Amino acid sequence: MPARKKLDDAKAQLNAAQEQLTTGAQQLATAKQQVAAKQQELDAGVKNGQAQIASGETQLQQASTQLSQSRQQLTTAKQQLVAGQQQLDDKHQALVAAKQQLDAAKQQLDNSQQQLATAKQQLTTGQQQLNAKQQDLTTAKQQLNAAKQQLDASQQQLTIAKQKIDAALAQNPAIAENPAFQQQQASYQAGVAQYNGGLKTYNQNLAVYNQNMANWTAASQELAKKISTYQSGTAQYSSGLATYNQNLETYNQNVAAWTAANQQLQQKSSEFNAGEAQLQQGQEQYASKQAALAQAKQQLAATQQSGQQQLDAANQEIVTNEATLKTKQAAYDKQSPSAQKKIQAGTVTLEDAKEALSKLEAPTYTVDTRRETPTGQGYTVYDSTSNIVDSLANIFPFFMYFVAALVTFTTMTRFVDEERINSGTLVALGYTRRDVINKFTMYGFLASLIGSLLGITAGHIILPMIVYQAYHNGINVPPIELHFYPGISAVALLLAMVSAVLPAWWVASRELNARPAELMLPKPPANGSKIFLERIPFIWRRLSFTHKVTARNIFRYKKRMFMTIFGVAGSVTLLFAGLAVQHSISGVNDRQFNDIIKYDMIVAQKSNITDKQQQQLDQLFQEKAVERTKSVYYETVTKNAGTDNDRQDITMIVPKDQTGFSDYIRLATRQGQTKLTLSNDGAVISERLASLLNVKIGSTITVKDATGTKHQVKVTGITEMYMGHFLFMNKTAYQKAFNTDFKPNGRLVTLKNRSISNTRAEAAKFMQAGGVESIQQNSALRSQITTIVHSLNTIMIVLIVLAAVLGVVILYNLTNINVAERMRELSTIKVLGFYNQEVTMYIYRETILLSIFGIFVGWGLGELLHEYIITVVPPNNVMFNPALSALTFIMPTLVITIITIALGFFVNSSLKKVDMLAALKSVD
Repeated sequence: MPARKKLDDAKAQLNAAQEQLTTGAQQLATAKQQVAAKQQELDAGVKNGQAQIASGETQLQQASTQLSQSRQQLTTAKQQLVAGQQQLDDKHQALVAAKQQLDAAKQQLDNSQQQLATAKQQLTTGQQQLNAKQQDLTTAKQQLNAAKQQLDASQQQLTIAKQKIDAALAQNPAIAENPAFQQQQASYQAGVAQYNGGLKTYNQNLAVYNQNMANWTAASQELAKKISTYQSGTAQYSSGLATYNQNLETYNQNVAAWTAANQQLQQKSSEFNAGEAQLQQGQEQYASKQAALAQAKQQLAATQQSGQQQLDAANQEIVTNEATLKTKQAAYDKQSPSAQKKIQAGTVTLEDAKEALSKLEAPTYTVDTRRETPTGQGYTVYDSTSNIVDSLANIFPFFMYFVAALVTFTTMTRFVDEERINSGTLVALGYTRRDVINKFTMYGFLASLIGSLLGITAGHIILPMIVYQAYHNGINVPPIELHFYPGISAVALLLAMVSAVLPAWWVASRELNARPAELMLPKPPANGSKIFLERIPFIWRRLSFTHKVTARNIFRYKKRMFMTIFGVAGSVTLLFAGLAVQHSISGVNDRQFNDIIKYDMIVAQKSNITDKQQQQLDQLFQEKAVERTKSVYYETVTKNAGTDNDRQDITMIVPKDQTGFSDYIRLATRQGQTKLTLSNDGAVISERLASLLNVKIGSTITVKDATGTKHQVKVTGITEMYMGHFLFMNKTAYQKAFNTDFKPNGRLVTLKNRSISNTRAEAAKFMQAGGVESIQQNSALRSQITTIVHSLNTIMIVLIVLAAVLGVVILYNLTNINVAERMRELSTIKVLGFYNQEVTMYIYRETILLSIFGIFVGWGLGELLHEYIITVVPPNNVMFNPALSALTFIMPTLVITIITIALGFFVNSSLKKVDMLAALKSVD
């Protein structure tokens, strides 16, 4: 130590001076003998130095040879590393391409599976219809056979009656004037007329039966073709699935091989870096020794030259030292008392330094990643917000495309149906079916192309700017750079083409299978059938006529029913999820730092704090700015968890006693708000930490303290906490788990002015005190969650607006199509005397009921989407409030209701202007 060394030097100097003074005379007497000895030493030293220089030159030559060999080996190793890295990069690009192909194949397989399921359902329905028609035909055949037997019996009876009449006339012609004979003859004529009428009816029914039988046979053959097509599609799907699984297994094997090779390359790279460092160190040592050798040569020559000069001066110095000895003796006698006093004062200072040194603790060093470093909150926030955008980008486009595909499919189907008569006319004029189909597919292609280009442009420019504006205010990031992403754009364009072109081709191909004469007739309306509600007389009898018609029409147009339900449900799902996420993040800050955590900072004391420093710190705790404090043991323990297995910093707080502890931290469950107490068996942990570790009450977790020692702690409670990880224990449980005595090392501090600026000012004042180790404020967590909440709230607003626009487009399209397809039906009931509002409600009541059902479905899907978002989106140390508010259910319902009412007025206005005569005109 510097103080101890100075004290020892002072004592040594004093003793040496005394000894020099007492022995000075003896030294002067022997000085001449020493000069002679030095002359001999000089000669021997010169000879020895020359030998060492020769040896050093030999060693330098050997070191130069070794350095050249090492440099050549490192050059070869570097070339091998560069080649290996290039191979790994090529394999990585191949793996990325293979992954994209696998994802595309998986998407195609999912689409095929869905199409096969739909086809299977259609086949089952068609088979049931054929079975029902077959049963009807069997019944009709039995009735025809019975009627034929009756006609044959009647014919036989008439033949017998005719024979009797002819026989009677042949025997007695005069009997023709007999009234009884005339009545018998009239009865015969009536029987003949009745027989002819029955025969005519039989022939008509037989023709109807034959026609129905022919239709059934054609339908049966068509169904058989569809079954064959379905079986072929199933076989293709199974083959594609097997190929996909095989390719996926190959991909996983290649990924494993690439990972192993990459690890080996990293190991070789580390070895190369170590070798390069050793080479650099060897070169430096070589240069240093070479310089030292040159310097040694110079020193040897200088020593040899100056040695003799020093010996010559030594004799003169002996004479001078005799006079100096007398002078120093006088100075020693004069300064000796003062030096003794300084030595005594230095001894006291040294003892104080020893005491302070004994209280110091050995420093602990840790190695952290960028996310784990104590000053890395900015990187953590940026990483968390980036993950939020990625997660939302993987969720919402799915729903957007689903709803857009419904609208596009419905619109293109209606477009083909409206052009039915024109299509039949074109086919009759000689155009091929391909020409007519190209008309519809080209329309869908151009519409989807224009829409896709507009969407791609907006997605590359507008949406990135919105996201950038949402995030750059809270994070210092460079200006945004807009780039074009051809892969994503191609997928978007492809999906748009599939949504618009494929339905047009499929519907047009199906329609053009009919004869031109049938195409030039209006499409017959869908057949009605008994619905389930009719089988419940208790309800059905109490419905009015219009309500019964509405119920039948809903199931009469099943495709439109599902389109409306799922379209409204998709819009409500997005609205519900957006509003629910807004509610989950809106009050987190206030809930955390007003209701749960009520202290403003934790002041950690030094372990070696002196009494004077403790007194100064106590005075700060008693200032007017401080409302109250509580002694606790405070330590940051760690646990690796999360998706990246990052180190999670856990704030462990052990109060000296539980009296008044709830004034600083409120321990309670989130559901039910049941208050928790600190038991002697374990600890209470925060809810987000329990979720990351997947533990529950009764489980045991292992944490590390600052020295890296592991400790097992039993979980006795899970408390509500939205930001940060916390672990609370009483001192008995702490002593059991950490096997050490409880000793408070900090205080929870609550300020009267709890603003962030005042908290920082008071924290700076505490840090100036000598006994403070560190201060943990809540401002960092507040800033982090504020940034996340602001950015996520902006994105939610954009999604809510888009969802509302989708709701308008869906309901408008479906309502407009419904009115256009049933214009003749609406004109008919209007001619029959229905009022305008009755006509509107006749058709719009269906939209209202289906929208209500779609809202309920959207609630369920929205709750699932909300649960997924608040589970995946938040960073590891933040939990969003999963509770739902009534407004989350009310607002989507209100938006859909407003849209439905507004469209109702639009439909009513349109139906008032309907030309009933024009709508009812026949096209024959």
